[in-house]
Amino acid sequence: MANTFYDRLHQFRLILQHYGYDIRLASAQLEHGGSAPVMIQFPTQQIGQQSLIVLPDVHLSSGNDGDVFFDGSGENPRRLTAVLKAMRDFSQKSQPTTLLQLGDWYDVWRSVGQDATSSQYSLIDAVSDYQELLGLDKALELAHCYGNHDASFTHALPDRRVADQSRFRFGFGLLNSNGRVYAMHGHQADSIQGQPNSPGDIRAVWLGTLAATYLSSSFRNLEEYMDKQGNLEGARDWLLNLVGLNRDDPQPQGRPSQPGPNDGQTWAARFVKRESMASLVAIAQAATDRLYNNPTPLELLIVGHSHKPCIGWTSHPKTQKPVVVIDCGAWVYGQAQLMFAAGSVAAVYDIVKFGTP
Repeated sequence: MANTFYDRLHQFRLILQHYGYDIRLASAQLEHGGSAPVMIQFPTQQIGQQSLIVLPDVHLSSGNDGDVFFDGSGENPRRLTAVLKAMRDFSQKSQPTTLLQLGDWYDVWRSVGQDATSSQYSLIDAVSDYQELLGLDKALELAHCYGNHDASFTHALPDRRVADQSRFRFGFGLLNSNGRVYAMHGHQADSIQGQPNSPGDIRAVWLGTLAATYLSSSFRNLEEYMDKQGNLEGARDWLLNLVGLNRDDPQPQGRPSQPGPNDGQTWAARFVKRESMASLVAIAQAATDRLYNNPTPLELLIVGHSHKPCIGWTSHPKTQKPVVVIDCGAWVYGQAQLMFAAGSVAAVYDIVKFGTP
């Protein structure tokens, strides 16, 4: 079944190259330096005859300097438009194919400065550079998980998608697997340690967005810091340091390596310890227990949220068998990634311009 993956991937890659872009295997940064490829070959036919293409966090906002997707230029909108076209063409030529976006499609926090139950999407919907990609989103009827930055989708949907309520959910059971494969945004475990959408978190992200919007795009590092710091005290300290002291830009933090499962099977992967895996698996299993009458125990969980791709695993809370967790990365702070899976293989790829070494 590895050949199934590479055959399908080759087809997708040729289509993407036609639109001016290419794929490059993504890497997970490790704690003490180095990196690990974000690819796994399962010991069984985990994905089967279907293809699965998953987009992680996008964070469409107002198209200004505080928009971490737009990133000060039109390159990311052009790149995402090309990817959506490739997803469309591939799914039409290579059936069956499942297409999914993992949440934080819109960044309501940044566009209106609140976790808006009033669903103020007009600032995002009106960005001229987003019109074609938003049209493709509608044409594809792309499925979206709810993220913490677009939780207002639970209240109301943007005008283009208002008739597509079934395509926006907490999470999705995938591949007709009866709960064996599940996807959700990945912020849900945060609420175990504290509310991720607290007013302090929202104001901190908004403060960083204002700095990037009204001061200069060089404040993007401040915005990224506040996304990760997530509290007003940290924002205040950072601002004081920024105006009063020299300070290095915040650096991405690597994750620890993780030994593979000791279950007698052959797992071809470089595993990494992603945060909250056990909690996320417990939440996903609880979701599938509600979704299906007699669910198959979870074996593969697909998430985003952290903006850092990796593959890890944890034990199932009931069966104690390995559950693989794939974090698909993001489309912010210079990244553009997707997960492609078929047969017995899944991998996360960076999207780069065609011809990039």
